[in-house]
Amino acid sequence: HTHTFCFCFLLTVTVNNLTVSISSCRQVLKGFAPTLYRVRRVLWSSKWLFRCTMVSLLFLIAVVFVVTFQSTIDILQRSSNNNGNGLVFGEELRDGEGVEGDIVAAAVGGVGTGFGAATAYATKNIKVDGVVDVVDVGAMEPTNISNGDSNNKTGSNAGNGKRSGETPSLRGPKSQQQSLQNQNFRLNGESVLVTGGCGFIGFNLALKLHRYNKVVVLDIFSNTLGDMFLKEIRAHKLHLRGVTVVKGDMCDRSLLQTLFKTHNFTLVMNLAAQAGVRLSMEQPHDYIENNVNCFVTLLEELKGRPHIKLGFASSSSVYGSEAKIPFTESLCSDTPSSIYGATKRMDEMVAHVYNTLYGIRSVGFRFFTVYGPWGRVDMAPFKFAEKILAGEPINVHYTKTGEDMKRDFTYVDDIVNGIERGLFYAKGFDIFNLGYGHPVSVPDFVKIVEKYMGREATVNRVTAKDIELPVTFANVSKSRDTLGYMASTNLEDGTRTLCAFVKWLNNFNKSIPSSDTYAQP
Repeated sequence: HTHTFCFCFLLTVTVNNLTVSISSCRQVLKGFAPTLYRVRRVLWSSKWLFRCTMVSLLFLIAVVFVVTFQSTIDILQRSSNNNGNGLVFGEELRDGEGVEGDIVAAAVGGVGTGFGAATAYATKNIKVDGVVDVVDVGAMEPTNISNGDSNNKTGSNAGNGKRSGETPSLRGPKSQQQSLQNQNFRLNGESVLVTGGCGFIGFNLALKLHRYNKVVVLDIFSNTLGDMFLKEIRAHKLHLRGVTVVKGDMCDRSLLQTLFKTHNFTLVMNLAAQAGVRLSMEQPHDYIENNVNCFVTLLEELKGRPHIKLGFASSSSVYGSEAKIPFTESLCSDTPSSIYGATKRMDEMVAHVYNTLYGIRSVGFRFFTVYGPWGRVDMAPFKFAEKILAGEPINVHYTKTGEDMKRDFTYVDDIVNGIERGLFYAKGFDIFNLGYGHPVSVPDFVKIVEKYMGREATVNRVTAKDIELPVTFANVSKSRDTLGYMASTNLEDGTRTLCAFVKWLNNFNKSIPSSDTYAQP
């Protein structure tokens, strides 16, 4: 649709300009009539000369038209990237930065940009030094919204295009939503440290912030989840974009002191952690060391720098089985069901103490089942897509009573958008839910994955353990009312992009620099 619109627009402008030019130059051409008549006779006397001249003129006109058309597309692309929440893989592809130039695929879009109407995006994949980017080409026509409400028409219980089931209290007045959404929450000119920046969310955040800020990524490159290869690809991609990547441990106080002194950070986003609910029950000491003690080390370094804003990752796991659904920040249960959830709740409380005693401005983000390309290999969305592609059986967990587990699946670009808004807003101490605001049953999610992987899954029914919450459901009212946050990527579009990425990664065979490349001398 974008290309058709551009073609019609250019054709109209061209015809109009030709009409005006012919009318304006008619009198001038009369003075050159005798000369033009002689030239015409000479050309007509030689048929071959006449034909060559006409072919040359047509070729010149075609070249001018193609150049003008491509320039218009580039303008639309840049406009879309600057105004939307934008990029399906979380990054704007800049000209001349390691581009190999071959377009791989098309139409992976579907990212919404507003509260009142979801705006679909046409996208294209471009290989960048062997790593696929998806970038917006231009915004298409907004989806029609019926009944005057702001419900996104492109999400669903089973991904069929309807976002339902939300109570009216979870959504504010449409005018208020649009007002906050349109406010500029973009971080600009900051010096940012992203710990755990070669992880899933950290990688996408670093790419987005790097467009307008100086970004340094610190990552220990642990292989706890068996995803070292994916981390190295992310690190290589960050390096190609000009992001400073440092291999190191956040628990290393001397390393932190060196980085703070060298880069004069104004913002810190802590995403370094040991993730996973089930594994935390097997390795409790590691989780407390990595998630709590290392976080305190970072807070100690910030203690004498109250001008620096701090953001940190929390989790929906802080809401225990006794928490009221939908999960609300102010009604958080202090009886989490897992060691992982307990460490994240402890981070929140410690950050609150440091804000009270030392004035460290900090904001915590409770993430709800984040999925998308470049994702965590241990999480269900990625595992489902990978195993279905390989023809291997998948484990789908059910409650002890045989009921479906439900998760509030949230696309990574929406999470990154929420983080940026929260960091921009940070004033004292605060906590925000970042979720989609509508849970979907895991079996329904599997059906969407099957659809875009092009094959059916072999499903093993597994009874969930007590540490797993049967339902996660984010009340995003506070995030919406304070930050203008609203997840806009529906489950269909997000899953389609995830599946495309898993297929691409399955065929990836290029050599990537090892993590030691980024070690400090």
